[in-house]
Amino acid sequence: MNFSVLLSVYFKEKSEFLDQALQSILIKQSVIPNEVILVKDGPLTVELEEIIEKYKINFPEIIKIIPLEKNVGLGKALEIGLKACSNELVARADTDDINYPKRFEKQLKEFLNDPELDAVGSYISEFYNSKDEIIFIKQVPLSNSEIIRKSKRRNPMNHMTVMFKKKSVIDVGSYKHLFYLEDYYLWVRLLSNGAILKNVGEPLVYVRTGEDLYSRRSNPKYITSWFNLQKFMYSRRMIGKTDYFINMVNIISFILIPPRLKKYIYKFYLRKATS
Repeated sequence: MNFSVLLSVYFKEKSEFLDQALQSILIKQSVIPNEVILVKDGPLTVELEEIIEKYKINFPEIIKIIPLEKNVGLGKALEIGLKACSNELVARADTDDINYPKRFEKQLKEFLNDPELDAVGSYISEFYNSKDEIIFIKQVPLSNSEIIRKSKRRNPMNHMTVMFKKKSVIDVGSYKHLFYLEDYYLWVRLLSNGAILKNVGEPLVYVRTGEDLYSRRSNPKYITSWFNLQKFMYSRRMIGKTDYFINMVNIISFILIPPRLKKYIYKFYLRKATS
């Protein structure tokens, strides 16, 4: 089965991480994509451009570069990139993560086994410095019914792991800008449109994280995004007034607490520690 991989890179990312990400997609995979769409979200550093040029030379028939004149943000960059994907199946990947060697093979099998599926994600393995030293496993619900239930409170899919049908995403308006919540917003729009989602019960992506995760989750702009997401879900009757109220209280409380306390909550409530 032919499939595309969709990535977006911007100037703050590290060239060595981009190199590792592209290796895990184009060299170390059991099934190699026949197309990789890489959106350059604004001008990049010389180091990032050198990595991109290296892969363009080595994989000229696979890699397609979409340069944007200025940084437009992840949601808009992915919307532009998705339009350029020539395959119906599209796998999302981040430019600082590392994909497991059989990620695409396992996801393609899911679509072959169940043609009704619209999107397939998985667990992730989170690490700080080396993928050989996993800190947390982020688990997500597996079945469509469990994903629907989970979506009422939290993001039910790990974005960087998802392979989806292009038409299904385009039909609900494609990617849209919503600060920190572009992916969550996409999943609830898919679910509200009757799409069938699934997660594989094992990690398929190593995700690079760090202490800045907790400070990023303290940005007050996150509250506005969450409020707009709740409004949409309420308008589609995915949640009721009680859910709306509980969700807003939870997110405001979570954003306002110190990063050190956030770390504790992640460790003991939001993640499964590996040790």
